Amino acid sequence: MLEHDYTAAGLSFDTLKNADNAVAHVVAAATERADCALHAAIVHIEESGNAMYADGDYVTSWHWREADIGAMEIGDLYSSRHWLDSWIGADGSRPPFDEIPLLPEELLPTGALDGAAPDERRAHEASGNEGVDLERSYRRAAMVIWPQSNTLDVIAGAGIHAAVDWVAGQLGVTPRERIEELPARLIGVWWHDLHDREEDATATRVRML
Repeated sequence: MLEHDYTAAGLSFDTLKNADNAVAHVVAAATERADCALHAAIVHIEESGNAMYADGDYVTSWHWREADIGAMEIGDLYSSRHWLDSWIGADGSRPPFDEIPLLPEELLPTGALDGAAPDERRAHEASGNEGVDLERSYRRAAMVIWPQSNTLDVIAGAGIHAAVDWVAGQLGVTPRERIEELPARLIGVWWHDLHDREEDATATRVRML
């Protein structure tokens, strides 16, 4: 995770500030030696659950105001979603990775956002009961690292379209020994992603062939 706030449009390795810039130089050298890919991206986290006040009381539909939202917390977490987007390479390129899922345990350091104030809170009356649901969202910039050999698997998290486009873009620019295994791996990704989505299959199948 990066220390400073960056917008998606303003995020690049050339604009990193202070400690972020120093860390990026060290990480860039380390990833090159370790044969890893290095990018910057925006981390998004969306969480929802029932709303509670700081004293532990649940927020009820007949006893809350918009002004109270800033003092609410989530009691029981119903759902959460973590993903990355707004990608930029260390060389300034903007790879078309789209949204890639992020596992909570992949955030470093562990617990990096524990206790952090969300960028946005939204409350609304829950359907079917007298409670209030709270949604909160976080947006933070991060450097993202993975082994070069795992790139196809990582990008496939964004869907078969992104995986096919990435493999096509590697032709002619990636060493032969790395290219030879990609088509077979892509077939496996394609099968798992498209066998239940026939409406998307034809165009992507043509592109893959």
